[in-house]
Amino acid sequence: GVNQDAGKGGDSPQGRRLGGGGWLPAARAAEIDNVLVEACDGSSKQKWTVNTSDDGVTIWQVSSGELLTVKGCARAPLDPFGPGANVTVSPGFITPCNSSNLYWGVHTNGTITTDVDGQCLNVFEGTPGKPYNPGNVQTFSCAKGSKQLNSQWSVPPAGTAGPITSKDHGRCLSTGTAPSPSPPS
Repeated sequence: GVNQDAGKGGDSPQGRRLGGGGWLPAARAAEIDNVLVEACDGSSKQKWTVNTSDDGVTIWQVSSGELLTVKGCARAPLDPFGPGANVTVSPGFITPCNSSNLYWGVHTNGTITTDVDGQCLNVFEGTPGKPYNPGNVQTFSCAKGSKQLNSQWSVPPAGTAGPITSKDHGRCLSTGTAPSPSPPS
């Protein structure tokens, strides 16, 4: 896989979930809310809990009780300029991709990767000729991301509610209503 560091002690990647299936309830029918980064304000929409179980690592948004999710099990594009797959929160229902869109790897190099395709959680920086929209969060290639601040994060200790902060300008992961990145035309 792409960008899978050795984890603590060098023995295995952190947070990597192998296998499929999911136990999470179908609380409602669809994913809602874009996930974005905003100025950190300490609000409940900016508090997340990273939980580890036998199934893998999930990232829960505290105020909604929902999971950080790659919308529609989308894979990050090969286009070097993006945009990437949209990131939302959802109630955690079983999905067509064996719920891999609900599981993440949290790595010592600061990256957070999706189990969908191993790509990095990333702050969207725009496409050539398109304005930068500071705030949208996507999954995108880790090839450059592991060295770029828009793909590096600080996370609270496992099981503790707190902000997930982008190392790019220190903004906090948040739920909100910013538009999804639109495909290049």
